[in-house]
Amino acid sequence: MNFLPISAIFFRHLRFMLNYLNKLLFTFYWPFLDVLLWGFLGKYMQDLQGSNNNLEVILLLSILLWACFARLGMEIFNALIEELWTQNVINIFASPITLFEWIAGVLSFIILLSVILISFLLLAIKLFYSVSILYLFKNFIIFAPFLFFSGIVIGFLILSILIYFGMRAAEIAYVIIWSFMPFSGVFYPVESLPAWAQKISSVLPMSYIFTGMRAYVLQNVNPIPYIIKSSILILIYGILFLFLFFYMFNKSKNKGLNRLTD
Repeated sequence: MNFLPISAIFFRHLRFMLNYLNKLLFTFYWPFLDVLLWGFLGKYMQDLQGSNNNLEVILLLSILLWACFARLGMEIFNALIEELWTQNVINIFASPITLFEWIAGVLSFIILLSVILISFLLLAIKLFYSVSILYLFKNFIIFAPFLFFSGIVIGFLILSILIYFGMRAAEIAYVIIWSFMPFSGVFYPVESLPAWAQKISSVLPMSYIFTGMRAYVLQNVNPIPYIIKSSILILIYGILFLFLFFYMFNKSKNKGLNRLTD
């Protein structure tokens, strides 16, 4: 891979975000709103039930971790949607830029964006809540990498759909990423779900991370078994969805990439 085309893709998406206010609002406003609404709900519930439940910390951690997963996955397929909207996808893949270089450029931009977003949310938490930022961050950093990689994995699944069906599948992409929330146990234990939904949760790597996080913070349970289960699923899905993406890309390229913008 060549660093020059990777940096070109990186700065293209950076410039696009900085020049469009709605893009900045989409990335920062909704997670910020989650911090306020869910955080204050947790604070209120904790005040009602006593100060030893850590509900406020649990909800704020859940928001930060979900941002790692959902925003990362969304930014991956948003990168392709933007190329489809501007009808630039043909220009990119007709150029010397390889598919690997495009992926590396997009992921580099998303990593930077994720760091900025989490820093912004931590600053908001510091301003609005009395929770220890150091304590929150120490717990966050244990689980965040696995939500980060889960977001990449699901992002490739959605990319596989978009690269074959094009703009017709754009709305479905947003539905897919958010459909994982009810089954991941983001704001409540997976055990709260009906039996059939728990079976879905058992095959999602995100559910083990959120379950492990709550067990660790509330009961000081060792999260390693949860992390191992999540990592195995991430590896399996990662290999499958990466191969699926390359397969769908080659199939779509043979049919003609110009049809994706219809």
